[in-house]
Amino acid sequence: MSLVTRSLLAVAAVAAICVGLFTPGCSSPPTNYTMHVTYYIAYERAYDSIDITGSKLTYVYYSAPDTANCTLTHPCFGDTNLKVVTAELSKHEVSKLSSALGDLHLSKLPDTTGDLKSPDYRVVLLSVRNARREKTIVYRSTAWAPPAPIEFKKAATLVAKLIDKKFQHKVFIPAQ
Repeated sequence: MSLVTRSLLAVAAVAAICVGLFTPGCSSPPTNYTMHVTYYIAYERAYDSIDITGSKLTYVYYSAPDTANCTLTHPCFGDTNLKVVTAELSKHEVSKLSSALGDLHLSKLPDTTGDLKSPDYRVVLLSVRNARREKTIVYRSTAWAPPAPIEFKKAATLVAKLIDKKFQHKVFIPAQ
């Protein structure tokens, strides 16, 4: 491998680290970025999909009351009973959420966590893009899954509290 190739690879490696993590020696994050957060869970009796892009909040949730006969192969929700609501977040709300999510160091979490062995699991997805950081985490939920990482639950709770504040609706977060 030539010296030029090794140098380019070293620069690319440092750039990748700087993009993923704010490390000493890396340039500071740009001030004109768009925050993007996604939280998603669907199983027999629940459906929550939250998307925050900049200041726009979109929440899709299951709105039918009867869940007694739902099964994994026949979930209760469908196109006819999913409700979509939207709201604008204030600059203060965006800043507060962005800062709180940044403080959690989600980039240190594994990409996939939970029950990594079972083929039958429920997906709980959390994706955060904030300045130069971007991380997507999938928690594979089963009755015997290890608990979701604390940072994952804290991030999901931040988003859930925002939904509760804006729409007076509870978002499902796995108890584990």
